[in-house]
Amino acid sequence: MKKIDEYVDYVYNNVDGSKEEIQELKMEMKTHLQELVLELKSEGVEEEKAILMAIERFGDENEIRSIVGLLSKKHKLFAKWLLYVSLIFLTIAPIVFATLQSKEAQSLSEKSFASTKIHSILDNRDIVSDDIKKEIASVVHGTNYISDVLIYDVSNITNEELFEYVGNKEADYQYGITRQMVGELLPSGSGNDNWYVITERNSYHTLSVLSLLLLGFLYWSLFSIWAMINAYHERRLNLKWSFVFVLFNVAGYLVFRHISNKEDSWEGI
Repeated sequence: MKKIDEYVDYVYNNVDGSKEEIQELKMEMKTHLQELVLELKSEGVEEEKAILMAIERFGDENEIRSIVGLLSKKHKLFAKWLLYVSLIFLTIAPIVFATLQSKEAQSLSEKSFASTKIHSILDNRDIVSDDIKKEIASVVHGTNYISDVLIYDVSNITNEELFEYVGNKEADYQYGITRQMVGELLPSGSGNDNWYVITERNSYHTLSVLSLLLLGFLYWSLFSIWAMINAYHERRLNLKWSFVFVLFNVAGYLVFRHISNKEDSWEGI
């Protein structure tokens, strides 16, 4: 059935893809056409006419070729975008992490500065006067990450009683401002014989770690899917390779490529 071979060869001429994949698709199309020819012949149609009718029923050569080429391009485009998006996640993951960690470092620095400054303002004072309150407010407003300050008079409290006292008693003075918070609110305290100061700041540590894990997971997942799609198009995907891609990612794909290239070179001999 030379006409069927010519028809199928024409349809798949210049279609992108692995040789094995294209060969398998061509065989499937030929088998389908041959079955159609046999069916027509069983109805009493002569072979030559049956072949022409089978091809005619299957579709115009140029139309089928266009559809096959379009599907091939769409599959390749999808796989390419999958790879690009995974690499974008891989690229921005350390950038987001570093940015948030930088904010965390600034927040810690401001907490240390504010705590030290407030202790110096309260030094040897018996009460939180109006002037002291104004100074404390000025310190808080001069920061970007401190949102709340709580001050406790602990002049008559022992070290053993300190944390229970602070945990159960209302602050002798509190000053806070509303900030647009992205991270979490994290309190930390420090004190001396007279005063105990708690500063609440925006912390970005947890957010930075979660962002890194999420973006890393998205990269890992998309790259693994991309590797599986490539292996599938080469008719080499199986459960073993799926596990290799998921567990070892790029390293696993490089091993797959190395073994595949070796197998192809042996087949070419």
